[in-house]
Amino acid sequence: MLPELTARAVPYLRRGRLEYCHTDTALAIEQFWAKLGLSDFHKPEHGDDWNARWLLDSERDCLRRADLYYYDRDLCAIVHDAVADMPDWTPRLDDFPSLHGLAVFGDPPMVEDDTRRTELVPIVALAWNAVTEDLTSVEADGDPRDAVGMLTRVYTLPDPAESRDANWPSGTLMPLDEVLIRLDGALTLRTDESHYPRVHLARWGACAFTLARQSDVTDQQVHVPERAERRRHERSGLPAPTVRVNRLAPAPAPSAIAPGTGSPLTERQTVRGHWKNVWHPSTQTHTRQYIRPYERGPEDGPRFTGERTTRIAAPPRERRNGGRGRGR
Repeated sequence: MLPELTARAVPYLRRGRLEYCHTDTALAIEQFWAKLGLSDFHKPEHGDDWNARWLLDSERDCLRRADLYYYDRDLCAIVHDAVADMPDWTPRLDDFPSLHGLAVFGDPPMVEDDTRRTELVPIVALAWNAVTEDLTSVEADGDPRDAVGMLTRVYTLPDPAESRDANWPSGTLMPLDEVLIRLDGALTLRTDESHYPRVHLARWGACAFTLARQSDVTDQQVHVPERAERRRHERSGLPAPTVRVNRLAPAPAPSAIAPGTGSPLTERQTVRGHWKNVWHPSTQTHTRQYIRPYERGPEDGPRFTGERTTRIAAPPRERRNGGRGRGR
C-alpha cells in the first residue's frame, strides 16, 4: 500500500532520487531503455551510453534546480473532479508555477503503466524543467522567453513489498515517463489523443497549477523541514528545501463575498481560464465551475498587454507611547 505523502516527504524524495541517479544501477537502467529506443529524446547520432548519461545528467540538473511544491489530498480531490471537464489545453510558460520544479501530490492520479498495461500506478510526483531548443536548461535568472518547452518527468513510488522484490530502494521515486511539452502555442492537448496517460498527466498537472493560483480555492503556506533534512541538503550542495504547500481553502460564506467595486474598464483584457465558486442556496454548498478564457472590456478599446500595479497606502505605525504617527 502506498504510504500517505505529506509536505515533509518532498525534500526527502528529491534528495533520494538525486542520490540514486548517481548509482551504476540507474545508469544501467537508462542504458537499457536507450538501447530499446523508447525515449523521446534518444539521439541516434550518439550511442546508447551517451544517451543514457545525457538523460541522467538532465534529470539531475532538473532536480537540483527544482522549487518544491506539495498539493494536499483535499486539493487533489478537487483536481480529480475538475480535470474531466477541463477544456482543450494549449500549454503556456506561465501555466507552470516556476521554470524548474518538483510537485508531490497527496492524493496521486492513477494512470495505466505502459509497461504492464493492465495495472494502474499512482503518479506521486511531477518534475519539470524549462529548456531551450537544444534541450539545455533555462537559467533561473535567464530570459524566460528562451524556453521553448517544459521537459517533464513523472514518477511513481512502488509499494515497499514490490521494492524489495525488484531490488528498488524503498522510498525512492521511480520514473515512468518523460515528455517535452511545447510552449510555442502549436500543441493542444485533448483527451482523445494517443498516449492518453501522458496527455492526462499533463492536463492533470495544469489543472492543479491553475487551482493553486486562485486565492479563493487554495491556501498557500511554506513548510520548512527539520534541521536534520536541511543539513543533508546542505551537505549535498542542494538549495534550501523549502516546500510551498498548497491546501484547499475553506469556501467563504455568501455574506463574506464582497460585491465588485472596480472602476469601468477602458481597455481590452484577456481573462485566463479559472475555477469559480458557485453557491447553491438549496443545499447551502459551493461547487467549482471552470470558466473558459474570454475577453472583457470595450470592443473598440486599446488592448492591455502589460502588468498592472496597484499602489496602496501603508498603515500608520504605532508609537512606543501608544499614540499613532510615522515613528522612527
